[in-house]
Amino acid sequence: FATLNPLPRFLMSQPRKCYGALRGAFSFVNIAIDYDDTYTRNPEMWELVIDTMRDHGCKVFCVTKRWESESEDISINAPVIYATRSKMEAVARSGVSIDIWIDDKPHTITPYSIMNRPRGKYK
Repeated sequence: FATLNPLPRFLMSQPRKCYGALRGAFSFVNIAIDYDDTYTRNPEMWELVIDTMRDHGCKVFCVTKRWESESEDISINAPVIYATRSKMEAVARSGVSIDIWIDDKPHTITPYSIMNRPRGKYK
């Protein structure tokens, strides 16, 4: 039984060369991270991840399914976007375009009008 490794052997054997080659791979990427039950599960780890993403040219936003009036306990080193409907709609209203979403409940990202649309048969 072989263990699957998501990283190619080259990346595992020569991390310094790999780091140089991939350093700019995610430049100018906007990343959204959910707050409740995503960031809050391990804030210290997520702060390291956020710092690493920023070091590589990414912009990180916290997009949370909360009213702004319920935000007194939010503590994250990123601009916060509050979503009262879908997160994608809230982000669009704020003028931001997200490339990568990190969320424990991905159904909260998609606009409700898209989710409730009748679906055709799969071919």
